[in-house]
Amino acid sequence: MLWRGSTVRAVLGGLGAVVVALAGAYLTALQIDPPVTPEDKATAHTWGLVAIGVVAAVALIGSLSRVFHLVFFGRRDEARAHVQQALKVLVWDVHELTDIDVRTLGASAWMVQGFGPFSWLHRLGRERFSAVPPPSRIRWTKGKGHIGRCWETGQQVVANVKARDSEQQSISTADEWEALPADRRMGMSFTEYERIRRKYGTVIAMPVTDGKRGNRVVGVISLDAPPGTGHRPLTAPAVLEKVGQAADAVAAFIC
Repeated sequence: MLWRGSTVRAVLGGLGAVVVALAGAYLTALQIDPPVTPEDKATAHTWGLVAIGVVAAVALIGSLSRVFHLVFFGRRDEARAHVQQALKVLVWDVHELTDIDVRTLGASAWMVQGFGPFSWLHRLGRERFSAVPPPSRIRWTKGKGHIGRCWETGQQVVANVKARDSEQQSISTADEWEALPADRRMGMSFTEYERIRRKYGTVIAMPVTDGKRGNRVVGVISLDAPPGTGHRPLTAPAVLEKVGQAADAVAAFIC
């Protein structure tokens, strides 16, 4: 999880306050009990300059950190706001195209975090007017689940999840789950599968690509609907086009 700007500033501010307090205490001690011998005076003079330099450095860093916060975290917050707006537009556009109740639709934006085998998809934003289903809390990695497969292949994924769940309705134990072919398990453990089982009817995943880096996949846009909403309307070209437009909008702000 990414730290919020306010958390980072609070931690750095606390450390800076401790350092300044220690430096101030040392300078105060020199005034109360000044050194007597030439050697002690020389040492005190050196450490006094160090303490003054530390106080000045902390003050400078504090000023620069405020500028950094306004520039970096301001831009990040702006990007998040644009991502959230793109998801809201997507959900309403799909509602208008399909007449599916907007309260049942969900959309999320994911961004690749980490590097190499230690990469995962971090959720940048989520748009859902209902609290059901709640976030799965699954750590999606390359190849895991439908959004992980979208990331791995760089291609859109349109999954009839209800039909897949029906095919696997007899699976009730981890051993039975592990006996399934790898393409059926999609990188998930039985516990992870149970978290999302019977919650979705359709899942659409669209890659977010960075054209400046050879169309490298840097994230995923996902759209989902619960069982009973109908799979076919969500596979219409006009719907897929809207998901693609949301991916392009998100790419413009995270690439």
